[in-house]
Amino acid sequence: MANPMYRQIAEDLRAQIEGGDLEPGQQLRTEIELRDHYGASRNTIRDATKLLAAWGMVETRPGQGTFVVRKIEPYVTTLTGSPKVPILYGEH
Repeated sequence: MANPMYRQIAEDLRAQIEGGDLEPGQQLRTEIELRDHYGASRNTIRDATKLLAAWGMVETRPGQGTFVVRKIEPYVTTLTGSPKVPILYGEH
């Protein structure tokens, strides 16, 4: 079974974001431009945008448009300590 059109559009935009064609902070094309480009309905474009937002790749700002989200690299650290960690409660 083929993917629905909104998912195909979302996957294409996702590839553009991950490939660097659409950069963090960059605005996506307008709904009308996306409709014309993909030959899709307004609802299909909105569903694709919602899916990208659910993936954390874009955010929609009312009255401004939809923008690629800046990817935040998580800060990861390794906790270290003594080999024997005392039990706080009930230790004798």
